[in-house]
Amino acid sequence: MATTQEFIISDALLERLRPLLPVHTPKAHPLGCHRPRVPDRDALNAIFFVLRTGCQ
Repeated sequence: MATTQEFIISDALLERLRPLLPVHTPKAHPLGCHRPRVPDRDALNAIFFVLRTGCQ
């Protein structure tokens, strides 16, 4: 059984992917109702988890 530690991307891979990610310019919503942005690393961890495990 795999542990969650196996699905966390390394710092080296994150640095190689960072130039490919869009630059985020935070702007406030007029009503202040949107969810805060998820950090890039957390989003990439989730994407690679699905790719490695094949879960839906």
